[in-house]
Amino acid sequence: MKSVALIIGLILLVGITVVGCSTPHPTVDINSSPIIRIITVNETVAVNTTILLSSDADFQLLRIKPRALGSVGTEVLIIDPYETNLSAREIQSFEGELYAIVPMEKILRSQPFFNETWRVGKPNFITHRSGSTYEVKYWDRAYQELVYEEVQRLAALGYDGVYLQGVSEYRNYDDFRRGEMKEFIRGIYNNGQVMGTEFGIIVEDAPELILDGSYSSYIMGYAQGEVWYQGSRPAPYEERDRVLSLLQLAAREGKKVFIVEYPQPQNAICDFYTKCSNEGFYCTITAKDWKRVEPVQCA
Repeated sequence: MKSVALIIGLILLVGITVVGCSTPHPTVDINSSPIIRIITVNETVAVNTTILLSSDADFQLLRIKPRALGSVGTEVLIIDPYETNLSAREIQSFEGELYAIVPMEKILRSQPFFNETWRVGKPNFITHRSGSTYEVKYWDRAYQELVYEEVQRLAALGYDGVYLQGVSEYRNYDDFRRGEMKEFIRGIYNNGQVMGTEFGIIVEDAPELILDGSYSSYIMGYAQGEVWYQGSRPAPYEERDRVLSLLQLAAREGKKVFIVEYPQPQNAICDFYTKCSNEGFYCTITAKDWKRVEPVQCA
């Protein structure tokens, strides 16, 4: 979790005041010494002097196990719990925030509840198989119960929350099925609270959920890929502005916003970190397979 000492240190360094309303961030000077940003679920930062935002990555996504969690170099780590298989001791030793990636629309053979006897149609919620991945009917109650039990297991291990992939699958269905995805998220939130501590929910690639206040209250953060750059090319302006407006709304409502991109030219890397940090978002550049331990930084 964000440490009190770090927050106090920031206040002493730059004279900031933490308040309950949002104000625009100043322009980032990426050539100056960076200061780590502090953004919490219910608080934003107001400034009474010029501050410098970090031009480095704020979080990292990983599908491989690093030799030491602290070696990643970010305060927030979003990790594949099935590829890394971290122990409770390893999880609890991480000083930052640690989130487990959980798919919503498919089952992986590496998940602990997977049954080797399963095949398409048996059980009924499995609709298609592709290698070690099984597509599912996310609205099926039997499938949802498996996910709820898995979320409880992850909470008991010590994860701070889950990073939900595949939420955008609901766009392929009618309003009724879309509503069931939202109820699924609510159920995951409720099951994550079993340890008596706040268990955060981050949803990937579904920023429009911020518009539905009855469900957005269960969501701590919104993650989005390739807002400013698609690969190394600038993203189309119209789509960028549409998504960005939703993410800005989420930030104004006190949600954390996580942006991951993959540009390679150094000027694009620095441009991304500047724009992303100016928005007050959590920012990172990494490899597309999420197997790079340390994020790409602005040199």
